[in-house]
Amino acid sequence: MSAPIAFINLDGINVTPYFEHYEHLLTKPYDYIYWQRSGIGVEPDAQKVWRYKHTVSSSGSKKYMDLFTGYFGFRQFARRILLSENYQRVIALTGNSAVLVGDVLKQKYRGRYLIDIRDYFLENNPLYRMLEEKIIDSSGLSIISSPAYTSFLGVHDFLLMHNAHLIPQSDILRVNQRKRPGTPLVLASIGTAKNIELDKLVLDFFANDSRFKLMFLGRGYEQLRPYIESKKIENAVVSGEFDSSQTYALYENVDVVMSMYGSKSTHVKYQLTNKLYYAAQLHLPILVSPGSYMETISSEYDFGLACDLSDESLKDKIFEMFEPCKFKRMCDRMDCFMEDVLATNRKTNLSVQAFLQ
Repeated sequence: MSAPIAFINLDGINVTPYFEHYEHLLTKPYDYIYWQRSGIGVEPDAQKVWRYKHTVSSSGSKKYMDLFTGYFGFRQFARRILLSENYQRVIALTGNSAVLVGDVLKQKYRGRYLIDIRDYFLENNPLYRMLEEKIIDSSGLSIISSPAYTSFLGVHDFLLMHNAHLIPQSDILRVNQRKRPGTPLVLASIGTAKNIELDKLVLDFFANDSRFKLMFLGRGYEQLRPYIESKKIENAVVSGEFDSSQTYALYENVDVVMSMYGSKSTHVKYQLTNKLYYAAQLHLPILVSPGSYMETISSEYDFGLACDLSDESLKDKIFEMFEPCKFKRMCDRMDCFMEDVLATNRKTNLSVQAFLQ
């Protein structure tokens, strides 16, 4: 007998931290249908886990072929499950997972599924956007993680749920034991690589400046290793995918969070990244891309710095954020930001709980 609720996800929960939002709201058993893309397939405590095993290469042309065949295969896999099982509610984690099985959702689960859109996918393509909008309008609830997503999704009856994964107080205290600013000052990008070419520009800007140490940690960042070696950059460290349980420990030796993905691509221009909420809770300054919605929010609350990599004075501005008066004000503004975030999420959570009853 199937569980009352099913999740559909195009990746493991190790790269879907907002899954915990839903897990905490559930009062019923659930099934979990997902695409296991790598050897690290962290899974939740579901009644049944349905795994679509299809490895995706980290780079090169093979990556795109793996993705293409994977999307096609996962569509068949997930459709078959949704048709054979009889769920009361379906939660599609990301818009593209909903589009892949959209025909089944609209026909069998109309008004009984929730679509949660956390990223841009192909919304600039008129056909894809039309399909997605029909799925949004046939859903029981539609959730976005950034108010700016209406720029490419259009205006619908959306609820906002921030990507704010609450950090345990014990981990916050442990991270804050570090004396900041450190020597050297550690700038870290922890998560999934999204703009390797921009990361190379960041490496060039800070290369071999003994005042700084750069860390790029997470899925895809191993691509930077040959570049670092060829440029003989000695103040940078990279590593690949890690278990999500290690995340807080990785921040223990960090002074500044890097969340720079550019602003030219719709894919990154309007997002509010997980790093924004990590930085705010851990009281770590954050570096963002000029022209991005991340700059809008971090400027509004005054706890971030937009990084113009053509401005050599940027390096001094980073150190200035740690001046005692500026740092205290920054921490206060981070707390205000998190209060607003939690108030919004509480309101959305009530709607989600009512929907899942």
